[in-house]
Amino acid sequence: MDFTQLFLEGVKNISWFEEGLSIVKSNSTARIWLIGGAVYRSIIEQLYGTPMPEKTDLDFIVEKAAEKLTLPEGWEEKRTRFGSPRLVSGKKQIDFVPLAKINLMANRSVEHTIEAYLAVTSLNIHSIAYDIHADKVIGGKGIDSILRRIVEVNDCEVAEYTAKANGKTVEEMIKKKAESIGFTPIYPVK
Repeated sequence: MDFTQLFLEGVKNISWFEEGLSIVKSNSTARIWLIGGAVYRSIIEQLYGTPMPEKTDLDFIVEKAAEKLTLPEGWEEKRTRFGSPRLVSGKKQIDFVPLAKINLMANRSVEHTIEAYLAVTSLNIHSIAYDIHADKVIGGKGIDSILRRIVEVNDCEVAEYTAKANGKTVEEMIKKKAESIGFTPIYPVK
């Protein structure tokens, strides 16, 4: 099964994807990865025919960000709660995260790579990315999650932290994500 092709077909449903990608490319050098719902929801929509809501946010990890961001007219720079740039235009939002500043890896002595990021996401469905330069979907755990139609914990420590930061339990976080994409929640063993 060609997950890259499924993604490329599905991402066409995000009307402003090319605009968002262009903004990110013009403000970074080296490699860029699209992560999050834009990747897995695009694939799920194509693979299972499950309609997904219009994406108003895109999440990118960049290997090297420009020191000063240059934005087109109508876009403004804000900050996420973790201090990374969030680019906003009306309802459209781009989270622009430098690889070296990903908080999931901050307290661990791991090299800041996309593979390390995929290994420490809170949920298995988040362990997927589209590598812009390689033109390829990567992330075995995320792909497995889509094939098995399940959402479960990927990294216990990060799942606990993420759930708590959002005022939820891990079980509530899993249930909400699974329901949003029509998958089965798999809860951690206590």
